Amino acid sequence: MTTEEKIKYASWLSRVGLLRMGAIRQSCVAAAKITTEVLRSLGVQARPITASVLVATDGWLKAMEENGGPPKSPDELKGWWDTHRAYSLGVMYDPIPQAGAWNAHMIVLAGPGQSYLVDPSIDQLSCPQRDLPLEPLVFDMSGQDVFSQLEFRRGRTQAVSHWSPDEAGQGFIIVHSVFPADRSFRKLNDFRMFEHRYGDMARSIAQTIQRMDELKLTGHTLPPLPPLPDAPDDPSLRAQDRTPEYLSRLRQTADG
Repeated sequence: MTTEEKIKYASWLSRVGLLRMGAIRQSCVAAAKITTEVLRSLGVQARPITASVLVATDGWLKAMEENGGPPKSPDELKGWWDTHRAYSLGVMYDPIPQAGAWNAHMIVLAGPGQSYLVDPSIDQLSCPQRDLPLEPLVFDMSGQDVFSQLEFRRGRTQAVSHWSPDEAGQGFIIVHSVFPADRSFRKLNDFRMFEHRYGDMARSIAQTIQRMDELKLTGHTLPPLPPLPDAPDDPSLRAQDRTPEYLSRLRQTADG
């Protein structure tokens, strides 16, 4: 198996295993921690990191350009969808967390030089009815000229990691920012109690991938990835769409 294949299977199987345990979709910390430990046990460098994430349809970008900025009213927001199929969701970093919730999203930087951006739980933003079908993401940042990997890891620039227009011209982007100075996740139970909650599952996933590697499976000889299980949402943690009210309170990345 290539390093990228190990990362893909580790993140996907970690997410599947977590959701099969009954986790909510907004379980980014657990998904990132399990993925990290699986990869490390396979000898692949991995680092969990605090992040924010924004997903937006192609129509959202067109509407923003035509209107010179975000919508100014709920009616305008609805009109954007009606005319441009414009929609966007985000989990933003907030230095002041809401009661009972962590203050950000979590991803993993993996592989040689931490050149892979891995988001095992981005499916929590999946909204196919709004042209945003999302599944665990593995993005190879090496060779990308649009941003500096080092500056991204330092939290000084963003990573635009996906753009996939289909035959009908519909596409979407995924934009990540990271906040390396914020390590508050280490106090969360999914980190502190990892071994008790997820240790056996992580070892089982690592052993599965190790066996595939020993059998020299790669490319089309690898087994298909299992489907992602359905999972409930926690209404209090559900990603917010980009309403005018929500947009008005977002802090810019630089303020983080």
